Amino acid sequence: GDFSDSCVDIGNERELATYDIKNERKVWKFDRVFGTESTQAEVYADTQPLIRSVLDGYNVCIFAYGQTGSGKTHTMSGTNVENLDGRGINYRALDDLFDLRDSRAEEVEYTITVQMLEVYNEKLRDLLVESKDSSSNQQLEFLSTRASGCNVKGAVQIKVENTEDVMRMMAR
Repeated sequence: GDFSDSCVDIGNERELATYDIKNERKVWKFDRVFGTESTQAEVYADTQPLIRSVLDGYNVCIFAYGQTGSGKTHTMSGTNVENLDGRGINYRALDDLFDLRDSRAEEVEYTITVQMLEVYNEKLRDLLVESKDSSSNQQLEFLSTRASGCNVKGAVQIKVENTEDVMRMMAR
């Protein structure tokens, strides 16, 4: 050990500071921390207003960041997506957005498309490109926000009608 009491300081204003091996301080800001007893429904309820704003024309990106085993997949995907209680943010958002789209069907028409991208070792990969496809080696890049919401030029987008369409896509 390094004889320090802690490598983490918890601030009063939704801040957490960590210290690296050189004792350099890095401050992280957060909106909310959920405990180990929190349910998927509680986590989704906190993010729902942001997610629903997509259908009002806002671009929204929710991602999980953390070390291996910290609960990213559990939070975002859930434990058992076939059971509604086991669904994480991703599937709950899909269910909610398709329900909201249906409730507004007489007022507005929505076209919903999905992209599946992976960021790993600072490389962006399109998960919907077939590996045999020659374009699978295409270098993808994040672009500045555009009015269309298409921020990764060249990434495959697939039109979907319901959560089950997305689940089938993810099972490929």
